[in-house]
Amino acid sequence: QKGVEVFTTPSDKAIPYRIPAIAQNRRGELIAAADYRHSRSDIGIVPNGRIDLVARISGDGGQTWGKEFAIVEGKGAASPDFMNVGFGDPCIVADCDSDRVLLLSCAGNVSFQNGTRYNHQNIARFYSEDGGKTWSKPEDIAESIYSQFDNSSYGPVRSMFVASGRIMQSRKTKVGEYYRLYCAVLVRDRQAKHMNYILFSDDFGGS
Repeated sequence: QKGVEVFTTPSDKAIPYRIPAIAQNRRGELIAAADYRHSRSDIGIVPNGRIDLVARISGDGGQTWGKEFAIVEGKGAASPDFMNVGFGDPCIVADCDSDRVLLLSCAGNVSFQNGTRYNHQNIARFYSEDGGKTWSKPEDIAESIYSQFDNSSYGPVRSMFVASGRIMQSRKTKVGEYYRLYCAVLVRDRQAKHMNYILFSDDFGGS
């Protein structure tokens, strides 16, 4: 079967797409998200580098795709704050029982490699309540996660990178309204060692 290019960069001079993520909502629609890298690089590598998050939706199992739209547009050098310079490396999950979709991404203007406890990438949280068609404004949830490491044997951690791709939802473990979510993060500890941790949430990413 012939493949379908969901995000196409037509030439070396065009703005490139990178880091795709995909989820299927409860209606069976596929939601594909990706970076649209005006900066042509990772967050924080190019000063004030703009990166958008864009998406397309397919209702026929990926054979055809709807028009590309922006989940959020980075502001680059025009950003009034650190948070909105750029957004990248999305990970996504669609709830199995509702039309809610959760997307997490890196954000800001500091690279993972150069992050420190109090000067690091943001962790942006987005919600869709209609299966991925429209999205909320980003919220930074980094401090709620960084602070959990402060008194651990590995903390305080220097920087953290929300893993791109999939957030997984349990098929068995349900607490209250939602089945549990699992998400991987890459961490640089206080000695700059790289480690992987798993975050979990029982309220669909609320905490």
